[in-house]
Order: sequence, then structure tokens, then C-alpha cells
Amino acid sequence: MERTILTNGYLDANDLVTPIEPSCTTADCFWPLYGSVGICSDFADVSDTKNPVLAGLLLDYANKTITGLNNASLPGYPLGPSYVAVTADAPVPSFVFSAELTAAAVGDVLFLYTPNPVLASTMTPQDMRYAEVIFYACTKSFETVVTSGVKTTKEKDSVSEMVSGVTNSTFFNSLWSPDKLELQPQFSCKPEVGNLSIEMKKPQGVSDKYEFNLCTALMMSSVLNQYMPGWIVMRAEDRQYDMTVGMLASALGTTLFGGFMGEVPSPDVQSQNLKGMARNIAAGLTNM
Repeated sequence: MERTILTNGYLDANDLVTPIEPSCTTADCFWPLYGSVGICSDFADVSDTKNPVLAGLLLDYANKTITGLNNASLPGYPLGPSYVAVTADAPVPSFVFSAELTAAAVGDVLFLYTPNPVLASTMTPQDMRYAEVIFYACTKSFETVVTSGVKTTKEKDSVSEMVSGVTNSTFFNSLWSPDKLELQPQFSCKPEVGNLSIEMKKPQGVSDKYEFNLCTALMMSSVLNQYMPGWIVMRAEDRQYDMTVGMLASALGTTLFGGFMGEVPSPDVQSQNLKGMARNIAAGLTNM
């Protein structure tokens, strides 16, 4: 699971993760619509949010970021103009996304980043843009065709809605469900959770029943919540990293700032790149 998150997090944001394909024993095959449980993602630019809970969280993280930069012991300190990005797990639901997605969330990640280089000594929360990405349990349907040995798989539908066995007050996110975990949430669920499965709504055109095991979701959430948070600071002058903290920090730097050699993307492209990074991680977890 850790390798899946890292491998797909470091893909180019414009790449698409290929769904797992059925095996074809001849050069030409066709599979009618088939489905799977999986992980989906959604993205929201929340720079202008009016949600008081979310606004308070973002302001708190922004101020901690500024304090951390000004107190950091880094090469070339004090820092010159730099690009800064921070990711943090949302400790409580923001409900920016629908109640269905929030209930099915295995991870909810806040992104804070500067679209332009800033000086730590004069930086304010208004210098940052803010985004939220949610990873959530879903069901998907696919169609696969093999023609002359060439496989093509298309995702036809995805839906996230819990049909039975749960209410909207029960979350898959391990941070939001401490009552369902032992003291070390990355290792075990409480006994009463182990055999509990949640029936998910079927994707369109598929008749099978799909269930998501609650403990599996919580364990996946624990790993995701461990790997997503991080920091990166990149000097504007020579595009070198002064700070990389977290397993996905370098991937975040490339996604938002173009890495060591690429041009810094526009704010719109930065948003699209974050969305693509999340989509790739979700697709990788679905394949797993």
C-alpha cells in the first residue's frame, strides 16, 4: 500500500493510471461491463472559503508555516524569496464535499502553497493559496476490449453512496474514527469493527453487490494519513530545495513548482496538477 501511494504520487500529473485489465488468451476479446470497489478523489480550491471551520484550520496551518519558516535552520538562512508548500491531514470534516463523500472519506488533505516566491520575514496567510483533496470509497465500472492484441480499458461510471450498515456519522477516515481503532491505528481495528462491511451503491449498468470492509478502509486511511503530510521549500533564485519533509514532498514540489528544471506552472495549472496527483493515487489504490 505504501509503495502504491508513493509510486502513483510521483507520476506526472497528466498521466493516467491504467486500470487492472482482464487476461485475454487470444488477440481479440471483449468484456461486458464489470465493476469493482475502489478509491476515488475530488478536488476543491478553497482559497476563498466561507466555511468557518475550514477557514480557521487553514489560518492556523498558515501561521504555523510562517512561524516554522522564520524559526528554521536551513542552508543560506535567512531564506531569500522561495516557493513554499505544505500538506496536512484535516483533523475534522470540513463538509466542503457532499455528505456522501465525507462519510466515505478515507483521507482528507489540505494543501497550502505560494503561487509566487515569498520572503519568510514578510509572508502572510494571504500570500498562500489553499486547496482540499478528499479520497473516498467508491464503486467503479469498466469496459475492456482487446483488438489485435491491443488492450483498451475505459472507466464508464463511478459512484459513492453507502446503501446499508452505516450512517453519515460513521467515517472511514481513521483520524475521524478513533473509537474504531486500537491505540496503534495503523496496526489494528477494534474487534467489533473487524467483520463489519458497508454495502456500496452499484455503478450504473452493473448488477453485482459491492461491499467495502470497514477495517480495510480504516487501515488504508491510516497509511494514507501517514504519507500525505509534508513540507517543501524551493529557492526561487536557483530552484533548489531547502527543505523536503515527508514522503511525497518532492512530488509535491514538482507538481506545484515544476521541480528543479521545469517552469513554474500558472495557478490554474497548479490546481489541475494537484487534482491529477490525487487522481493517480486513488487509481493506484483501486488497482491494489
